[in-house]
Amino acid sequence: MRGEMTASELAAAIRSVKAQVAVPVTYADAWELWPRNRELNDAVDFVTVHILPFWENFPVRAEFAAAHADAIRQQVAAAFPGKQILIGEIGWPSEGRMNADAATISLDFNSIRRLKNKKSIRVIPVVDDLAIHQLRVRAARASNCKPTDPFFPRYGWDGGGNTASAALGKWLTKIGLRDPKADEVKTTHSLRHTFKDALREANIHRDIANMLQGHTAGDAASRYGSSELLEAKRQAAEKAWALILSTA
Repeated sequence: MRGEMTASELAAAIRSVKAQVAVPVTYADAWELWPRNRELNDAVDFVTVHILPFWENFPVRAEFAAAHADAIRQQVAAAFPGKQILIGEIGWPSEGRMNADAATISLDFNSIRRLKNKKSIRVIPVVDDLAIHQLRVRAARASNCKPTDPFFPRYGWDGGGNTASAALGKWLTKIGLRDPKADEVKTTHSLRHTFKDALREANIHRDIANMLQGHTAGDAASRYGSSELLEAKRQAAEKAWALILSTA
């Protein structure tokens, strides 16, 4: 299901094994691959899924573990009615940093981050190629750091948010999205409202827009979701930024 063979070839291999043994036979892989390959339903005796949110780029915290696993199991069960669904691998890390390889940033509480509430916890896709490159460079440099160390040391201190806002303001001025000589100079927080307007103009579904901006129901699905959900957020962000930058 990962591209090494077609689903029909995998099904044939499973049936070949079943013909030679007297025990139930299954195939185990990441849970999200199963609904995409439902033709395996008749080949396996039961479905075995791996639920590894950290490697799926959605680092779910321990308190959401049970709800997350149950939601995924129900989703797979709906795709394979009548089949027994077993979890082959599952686990949550106790701590970790942003996954730069996945080009996402996890917004969560820590000793220096201030979020309004738990509804603000979310995973945000990074859509600019240069920004993705810089994140990966930074991740390589930080590979030997402690998970609690700030990813961006320049801003990773109490009050560093103001420094980050100042740096962002200079960038917005540079690309023409902020006029420091205007009667009412826009703050960096204004970019949040501009982004929201762009999402609306791009006809992005309200649920996806809310997930990007931290206006959700606060449930695990809204914060993390599946890889398909992350891709939907990524496409929405790309459309919104295209609109914003076209006005610069």
